[in-house]
Amino acid sequence: VSFEEATFIEPLACVLRGQRMAGIKKGKAVVIFGSGISGLLHIQLAKLNGASRVVAIDINDYRLKAAKQFGASYAINAKEYSPERFDLVILDVMLPGMDGFEACRAIRELDPRVPILMLTARSETQDQVTGLDVGADEYITKPFINDVLLAKINALLRIKDIMDFQICVMDSIDSALFSLDSRGQILFMNLKAREYFNFVKKNLFYASCWDPQGWYWKVVDAF
Repeated sequence: VSFEEATFIEPLACVLRGQRMAGIKKGKAVVIFGSGISGLLHIQLAKLNGASRVVAIDINDYRLKAAKQFGASYAINAKEYSPERFDLVILDVMLPGMDGFEACRAIRELDPRVPILMLTARSETQDQVTGLDVGADEYITKPFINDVLLAKINALLRIKDIMDFQICVMDSIDSALFSLDSRGQILFMNLKAREYFNFVKKNLFYASCWDPQGWYWKVVDAF
């Protein structure tokens, strides 16, 4: 074989094995993260396997243009990320320009609540610790079991649903004082609540709070 043909043996073999393990079939929608050589091969193979839609995601416009040329139905630039548009973020560590750890930290600054799952071949203990420390909720290493990955995704989405609630504070006669959404934005506040918050500004007081480790007491922040 020629040198050019030989350079495609390893990436093509990985793509063939990956799609075989993923069970890509006719009519399925496929999302491909990264539009380098392997990503372009994934796009072409997914189309040959009868995928109804192929979505390519990258942070490089040149690669995204190539993805469209090679048959991607949609090409999305991940730099245009907006937390309000997504229910879940899946990140690799080895990304061009910005690694997954930096991307995770940047996303956490934009939205502390959106679930982040890191899916990568970087399996060293320190990599896993770093991923979780910078804000990932789950860290899964390749190769992975599809059913386990889907179960983890569903679990993260369930947690997000629980967190996306509204808090309504009632007084003793069950009239609404104020309500907050899960990000602390005030949705409603009546006159009595405003009087309470004026009191808060002058007096620190404690509230009983809950997190996964149990109940604890903290000072309530004044508005």
